[in-house]
Amino acid sequence: MFGQDAADRSLFIPLRFRFSSILIQTTTIKVFLLIISISFIISICLIQLTTKDNVSISESSIQEALDNVAKDLRYVDVFRKKNHLPKDLKFILLWTPKDFAPFYNLGEGQRAFIKNNCSMINCYVTDDKFFFGDDVTKFDAIAFNGRNIRTLFKYHIPKKRSPHQKYIYFNTESSDYYPVCSRVFDGFFNWTATYKLNSDILFTYVQIRNRSGEIVGPKRNMEWVKNKSFKKDFSILQNKSKAVAWLVSNCNSRNKREDVVTYLQKYLQHYGLTVDIYGDCGSYKCPGEDKNSCSTMLGQKYYFYLSFENSFAEDYVTEKLLTALNHNMVPIVYGGADYSRFLPPNAYLDVLKMSPKELADTIAQLMISPEQYVRYFSWKSQYTYLDPSRTDNVCAVCAALNNKTMMDQRMIRNRNGAILGPKKNMEWMKNMSFKNDFSILQNKSKAAAWLVSNCNGRSGRDEIVKHLQKYLRRYELTVDIYGYCGPYKCPRELMYSCLNMLGQKYYFYLSFENSFAEDYVTEKLLTALNHNMIPIVYGGADYSRFLPPNTYFDALQMKPQELANTIAQLITTPEQYGQYFWWKSQYTYAHPQTMDTVCAVCAALNNKTMMETRTVYDDFRIWWNPRYRIRCKSP
Repeated sequence: MFGQDAADRSLFIPLRFRFSSILIQTTTIKVFLLIISISFIISICLIQLTTKDNVSISESSIQEALDNVAKDLRYVDVFRKKNHLPKDLKFILLWTPKDFAPFYNLGEGQRAFIKNNCSMINCYVTDDKFFFGDDVTKFDAIAFNGRNIRTLFKYHIPKKRSPHQKYIYFNTESSDYYPVCSRVFDGFFNWTATYKLNSDILFTYVQIRNRSGEIVGPKRNMEWVKNKSFKKDFSILQNKSKAVAWLVSNCNSRNKREDVVTYLQKYLQHYGLTVDIYGDCGSYKCPGEDKNSCSTMLGQKYYFYLSFENSFAEDYVTEKLLTALNHNMVPIVYGGADYSRFLPPNAYLDVLKMSPKELADTIAQLMISPEQYVRYFSWKSQYTYLDPSRTDNVCAVCAALNNKTMMDQRMIRNRNGAILGPKKNMEWMKNMSFKNDFSILQNKSKAAAWLVSNCNGRSGRDEIVKHLQKYLRRYELTVDIYGYCGPYKCPRELMYSCLNMLGQKYYFYLSFENSFAEDYVTEKLLTALNHNMIPIVYGGADYSRFLPPNTYFDALQMKPQELANTIAQLITTPEQYGQYFWWKSQYTYAHPQTMDTVCAVCAALNNKTMMETRTVYDDFRIWWNPRYRIRCKSP
């Protein structure tokens, strides 16, 4: 038995060790699984937290992207090609740098128009000149900032322009600081967007609204409401104790306003008063960085504020005026503007209409006469003054591009001012008894002539002629090109004989201008009219101002194929062709002689209506700055 027990024990020992080993392994596995489980749970928690943050970020990003796509067609080229853009979109190209006012207020894409709740938002702004490849003629408007065009030369401006485009001159800086010096810009711009009140798009610093919230000014002929029931508000006087404040950063202005302040200080000292100068040019500092809080503080403490411009320029009135008006201080103005266009009577003091001593006396007297002082705020019951630079000014650009009347009008003048006799609203006589003159047809045998020396006109007229040639060949007809740009010669010294020859041989003459500009019609038209050829015109003018109906063909109103068909048809129908000369029984066309223009000057100076009427000058440099010759020579 003992032997049997020993055998059993010898068998049990290995089993026990095996069981223990298995148990240890099982425990190890459990611990391992536990660790994995805990790690897994921790990982899940971390993933949840991370995912939660990422979801928030992603949703925010997605929402922003959706908003941008919905609101700003700038992102549309991510999803589709530019030729699939909405057809009613108006494209504006910023030709000069975008980071100067007022361009930075226009932003990019449509954002500025949407942000400001403009009535028209279908305008798209870009500074990418290659937005349409290399064809800038596809833009509805090209904008030039007057602050930067001084460095633009002839080869820096667009090489081609189309008749539908508007070239817009922007400037919110003084014309005295930024004159236009280059002759290139005479007869260049279609619209102006400046602070000048005769601009096409008003970009003023100051906007005046009436009690109903309607924009009523500023205007050249401002009609102010007379308020007879003004209720005096003495609360604006509660904390006022100081005379005059001036917040200024430009210490060396062109109009020497610093000298005016020096004299004013001198006479105010007689009353124990001062002009306290804040900013970079004075000893007083505004608390904090916020200009608005500084202006509020000034309005509480001071009776008067110096709204002094840094230079003299017509209509140049900046936010300096608003600082006074919107913070209960009487503005003391100094500038080149007619302030009656901006402020009602008895609402301000004008330095140019008073001596420094008179001004000091008035300040001192009003400070001790509350009744008189508060009368200077009677305008507050009728008007409010706002800064429209970031809002309404921006909206006005898109509104103008959607204004059919404005788009149809071209505002560029002939730089030389040569007037052939047209008027904007020309009323042509109707000739009911015209007798056809077939004698003009006697020697005609050729279709169309073109005498040209500028072979690369900015208007793209060369392309029109190529297409016309193509369709005329179907009738075995041609446009014969004379001068430097064609195989036919017409020597300058024999020009008179050459023109007579053209009139005898040709039915039509291409009176094609080399560029598009309103009213820019040159002697090319006279070549046809005075040599018995029907003019085919091509230019930026409204030709109804220059020619009666049924006397010419406009290449912009007809396709080249239609024009070729009409030419061929009229050549074979003398009766119809002759009717295009009915005007000869009513009118004559002539180039104005030197004597006529000289006499016109003296006649104009004796014309009371003309002397009293102010208009936009044809010479853009003079319109922008009458002293441009002096300014362009100085730094």
